[in-house]
Amino acid sequence: SSITPRLAGVPVFYFPVYSGDPSRPPITDFRVESLSSGDGAIKVTLNPLGILGFDREEGFRADLLTDFYFNRGPALGARLEWQRPTAEGSFFGYMVPFDSGTDIMKSGAKLDREDEFRGILLAEQRWKIDDKWTIFAEGAYLSDEAVVDGFFEEIGETGREVTNRVVARRLDENTSLTLEAKGSFNDFLVNEYLLTSQGYSVSKLPEALYVRQADDLLEGVSPGTLTWFHEYRAGRLGLEFDEVLARDHGFTNNAVAQRALGVNANQSVAERLRDAGFFEDEIHRFDTRQELVATLSAGPVNVTPFVVGRITAYDDQFDEYAPEENDQVRGFGALGIRLATTIQRVYDQIDSALLDIHRIRHIIEPSITAWHAGTNLPMVYA
Repeated sequence: SSITPRLAGVPVFYFPVYSGDPSRPPITDFRVESLSSGDGAIKVTLNPLGILGFDREEGFRADLLTDFYFNRGPALGARLEWQRPTAEGSFFGYMVPFDSGTDIMKSGAKLDREDEFRGILLAEQRWKIDDKWTIFAEGAYLSDEAVVDGFFEEIGETGREVTNRVVARRLDENTSLTLEAKGSFNDFLVNEYLLTSQGYSVSKLPEALYVRQADDLLEGVSPGTLTWFHEYRAGRLGLEFDEVLARDHGFTNNAVAQRALGVNANQSVAERLRDAGFFEDEIHRFDTRQELVATLSAGPVNVTPFVVGRITAYDDQFDEYAPEENDQVRGFGALGIRLATTIQRVYDQIDSALLDIHRIRHIIEPSITAWHAGTNLPMVYA
């Protein structure tokens, strides 16, 4: 028999014939949108498992996106999510094969498209190997630098860095070991916080990090009195510049481009970085940080002296960036003390059945920290 879905009592669609599980409709979302670019779209999300007659599987979801833009033309996409006891992940793909519409960029600029292929692929997967080891992988590919602003603005505004990465991490009590490889297939940035700040992403091919937190050095004599925090990092790193002209990011006049990226509209961020002495060749870096913290007391006052040291060594002297410097080892040290105490008072006379309050306690925790630090060279970390 026929089915007419309703929204707030108003008919929104019509199925002349429907056979199947009513909890698994073939159409899961239907909408007509008017877009800020002046375009309009009809967007239909289908349930491919239900259409093909597959049984619904716990922990797996699939959406087929079938959209039609009045100016851009047809679009097709898929969104998959899966979750298992030892693995979970997601995939998102979307393409507009013959885009002839207009992108409204973050700056408000309008960029016209002429029958162009536009698309985006994002995927991620996490495997829990055992109670200590976890592997995380993600991949991304974008057809052009404006596809995010044109279709999925939230990715550029608040999304995690769009990149390709594999991370293996081992956690055991107070230790952590991380092995990471990271890089990009594209020569542009779409994350706004990266584009408008440093103007590059960092490749790691690869990098290893070992961290130990709160080793008790006097455990058998005076537990908790002297604690050691230390970490070690080594890797092969490189910079991946944004090579796209500022106008292609939507900064179409020099004043706006200078405010946003520090270049003119017909220049790229990569040109500015190279002129400043940055380069894209990989370098090797070793870094270690050591901290000792003592926990003492003087009556009601907690006394916590601490000492910190850090050493970073590179295999490059950065002659183009800092020709006056030739030290490949950078050291940092700090010495300080924290003083803290707690002052409290209990008010027994406070009682309210209405507010369910029976006595209150007022706590004041004053503290002060004094420290002094020094370094042989200014330190900048990627």
